[in-house]
Amino acid sequence: MSTLPDYVEHAFNAIRVINTEEWLQEDIEAFQERWGGVDLLTFARVLQQAQGDDQMVAAFAIGHTRSAWARGLLLPFLQSDDPGVRWAAALSLGEMKDGRARPVLVRMLGEFLPPPYTPLGEVGPDWFEVRHMHVAHLLGRWGDAALIPVLRETLVRVWQVERDAPAHINQAGTQLRWDYQDELAYALGQLGAFDALAGLEVPAHRSRVWTVNLAMGYLNVQDRYRTNCPGFIGDPMHVEAYQDLLPLLLQVLQQQLGLSPQEATAYLQGYGHNYFRRFDDQAGG
Repeated sequence: MSTLPDYVEHAFNAIRVINTEEWLQEDIEAFQERWGGVDLLTFARVLQQAQGDDQMVAAFAIGHTRSAWARGLLLPFLQSDDPGVRWAAALSLGEMKDGRARPVLVRMLGEFLPPPYTPLGEVGPDWFEVRHMHVAHLLGRWGDAALIPVLRETLVRVWQVERDAPAHINQAGTQLRWDYQDELAYALGQLGAFDALAGLEVPAHRSRVWTVNLAMGYLNVQDRYRTNCPGFIGDPMHVEAYQDLLPLLLQVLQQQLGLSPQEATAYLQGYGHNYFRRFDDQAGG
């Protein structure tokens, strides 16, 4: 596997929610048998001739080069009738901050939120739900305050979807909805939207989680500390890896979000507890 260019592994991982080295190897070998190789010229041919998973793989592989050549090939697929291919093209172009992908990414924020439920396709269940988080993170990195309203509206909508979903749907998709909400709050923080949570009618423990996530987005924690919002669960006040981060978070919570020193400390200490208290919202607790 190590002898292959990094865009190959990236592409085959990108179309799966869960993957293993064994499955990855099997997918690559099967693709090579169908198309004769995994070089960029082959991927360019596959992008034009294939459908479904193979076309998505080609889009992600080409996009991973982040080149002008990739932009030219991927742009027409922003209008693809295949949602998986359209998303692959938009996510790849979004990584390059190509402005022509931005309106598509904005639409993707609310696409395939139940109801209606995610369409079953070759990418398998939960793929679009997982990729929603990628969309939020890309738009947060865009650095444009004009995106704040749609990110906030999407956060409210995802919360309402979770709140109103039948119990069996909640059990199946709760974690993914939490993750998406956390990424939306993080993206709002990336854009410095410190008042974005004001006036939201949500339980207090949920608002506290989003507030910490917003502060983490403002500090670009995911890139600087190689952790995501769920990775902060536990008692961050006593985790050595976070000792240089905590004073910054406390400062942001106080100076930008108006918390007292006692409140800011309580928000951080209670992050894990409040994270899991969201289960209570489904039971009306």
